Amino acid sequence: MSNLDPREAAAARTKICLLYGALSAAAGALLTLGLYFAGLQEDLHGVELSSKIGLVGLVFPIVAAFLGVRAARATVPPWDNFAYGAAFWAATRILFVSLIIGTAFYLLYYTLINPALQDVMLQQRLKMLAEKGLSDSDIEKASGIQRFTLKPAMVAVFALLFGTLYNVIVALVLAAVVKRPGKAVTVPQPPLL
Repeated sequence: MSNLDPREAAAARTKICLLYGALSAAAGALLTLGLYFAGLQEDLHGVELSSKIGLVGLVFPIVAAFLGVRAARATVPPWDNFAYGAAFWAATRILFVSLIIGTAFYLLYYTLINPALQDVMLQQRLKMLAEKGLSDSDIEKASGIQRFTLKPAMVAVFALLFGTLYNVIVALVLAAVVKRPGKAVTVPQPPLL
């Protein structure tokens, strides 16, 4: 693929970023749906277990970005640089696509597929507050704030904000790992007359 002209190579890198970002979001959606169909998002105990299993979902964007940046790097000839900036830009695009598609999925999930999850998550948060020793009146005050933050639109805003921060950190680290300096190409000198 490295013999493409620059415009074709740029288009190929864009397609790669879209593909790997979509695959990352699909993997996260499948994990969420798997937990839902396994019944782990219906009650307090299930949500606690589901939260721990769901941490595996943090690995999907990292793996997708790593593989996607390597695929994007393959579109650049070996004698050209695929420097830190190019690797960072590719990782950022992959992770951005994953974040947007994933956030859209979770909006649909929280509103259409499993709207009862909001109530279970509220119970989980209130239980955590009670375990910390807060009084009933303090827990009641906090429940209003917790209800607000668990609305689907607020969950989406928080996902976009914290997801962007997470993605930038991942892209910075991946770019340092996957960058590639260009190889020096020696051009033979013509014979002297």
